[in-house]
Amino acid sequence: SITDVDSQAYVLGVFRNVAPSGAAMAIDQRLDGAITEFTARRMFSGDVGTVFTVPVGRNPLSADMVLFAGLGSFDRFNADVQQLVAENVIRVLARSRIDDFATILIGAGSGQSVTAVLQNLLIGFFRGLKDADPRHRFRSITFCEADRARFAEMKAEVYRLAGTSLFEEVDLDLDEIEPPPSEPQPARALVVGPVGPVGPVGPEPAYMIVRQESQTADRLHYSVSVLGSGMKAAVVTARQDFDQSKFASLLNKFDAAVGSNSNSRDVQSFGRQFSEMILPIEIRTILDSMKDRHIVVVHDAPAGRIPWETLTIGDWSAAVDGGLSRRYLANNLPVAAWLEERRAHPSLKLLLIVNPLGDLSGAEKEGDRILQLAKATSAIDITVLRQKDAAKAAVLAALRSGKYDGVHYAGHAFFDPQGPGRSGLVCAGREVLRGLDLAGISNLPLLVFFNACEAGRIRGRPAPPVKKASVQSYESAGVAEALMRGGIANYMSTYWPVGDDAAETFSETFYKAALAGGTIGSALLAGRKAVLGRRDRDWADYILYGNFDSVLKQPGNRA
Repeated sequence: SITDVDSQAYVLGVFRNVAPSGAAMAIDQRLDGAITEFTARRMFSGDVGTVFTVPVGRNPLSADMVLFAGLGSFDRFNADVQQLVAENVIRVLARSRIDDFATILIGAGSGQSVTAVLQNLLIGFFRGLKDADPRHRFRSITFCEADRARFAEMKAEVYRLAGTSLFEEVDLDLDEIEPPPSEPQPARALVVGPVGPVGPVGPEPAYMIVRQESQTADRLHYSVSVLGSGMKAAVVTARQDFDQSKFASLLNKFDAAVGSNSNSRDVQSFGRQFSEMILPIEIRTILDSMKDRHIVVVHDAPAGRIPWETLTIGDWSAAVDGGLSRRYLANNLPVAAWLEERRAHPSLKLLLIVNPLGDLSGAEKEGDRILQLAKATSAIDITVLRQKDAAKAAVLAALRSGKYDGVHYAGHAFFDPQGPGRSGLVCAGREVLRGLDLAGISNLPLLVFFNACEAGRIRGRPAPPVKKASVQSYESAGVAEALMRGGIANYMSTYWPVGDDAAETFSETFYKAALAGGTIGSALLAGRKAVLGRRDRDWADYILYGNFDSVLKQPGNRA
């Protein structure tokens, strides 16, 4: 294990939009969950060649620092990227007067062979040394590998490379420490830090990147990649083209189905049709083997129209089995800002914003439901800003206070198709709370939950058409990105106006699970399952952007 190595620095790689795992989690346990927290706060960008360092301090590790190198998106990872990353690592270490470090086969989890990974890393390391270490201070690299077969393959490749031109300007000394027999890897453990749970629970998630590569007059061309996890992790990429008119027709049928009285089987049927149309057979086969895993769908703007929450392969629906969440394929999202100490507070403090424009009966019902839920338990403490009281200035003042774990918003979202970054939530007087308004606030709530209540107008006003579910999904991606660019960590929303019974069931289940110390993802999964148990189509209505492993409350902190 890399944690057993006495070295000045440990070096690991991190893909964009992928939580560190494996060796990173072993180090994380020694750092009281610091890596998990920094990941949730988006402090690791993962962009190609970027470097982020974590000082070890007095934590029980032999190294002085842990260095994370950005590998970019896993579907674009190749030999050139690997060499550039290795070169940048050496530049940072050489300039920092660090003369040795320990690492693993960075990028081997993408499915590349041991020989290819090792060769690319050494090419990059030596290229960086030649340029950044003219005085030849640097002296050693320790490669760590716990699997005996991979260790033997790595050893043979080093011997082979030693006789090539790669080592012409390098004096090579080899020290070998045989690893003990491999032991089964334990299930993921909850890492509990000084202020609460900051580590993941359950099997490693699987990640799926979906991009629309191009389109012609009648065809759409998609690229889909899946990254598994564990020792046999690999990236599987495949492409799919499909008829644009058939896709539009299926979206229209889906919009019509969820806009009327339908049941859960209708939604699953659509999820199966979308999967068969958009996902190549290779991808469906891979996903079918990951039924116990949480699926993280990382998509671009065009793929945001697809109701991924309905994803169904055979009889398996990801959102109500291992769980499913989304991340937007966006670059340079800023650091998420919240107060870590809030996890330790026994009560869940919610800022409830209800019907700022005073024109939605559905929003009024949603607000009353949440208030009734709070009255039923002393563990939820609510501050209400209703109708004209929900002015933008009042909302911002509440957010700056640092009092709130979450915002529950029932009203209108604003989406700007010309500049999605200007999207946000509508406050009283039609002022829009945009992500830019939140920038710089360091104590934001961990979760914003926007409930689409675009139905049931009041005060005798004419009812404009309710937004189609696919349109709402596309716009949700824009609003999520805008608020996350303001520092919000997690954004949950709905496709279509939720039925009263389903909304009550979901809210009660979700908030109770979150209060019990469950992750946002597990609370969302519990809420979806509870609604599905009613045979209600609204189980697929809830969308989560962000980090499904985020925890609102420390387990066992309730009075």
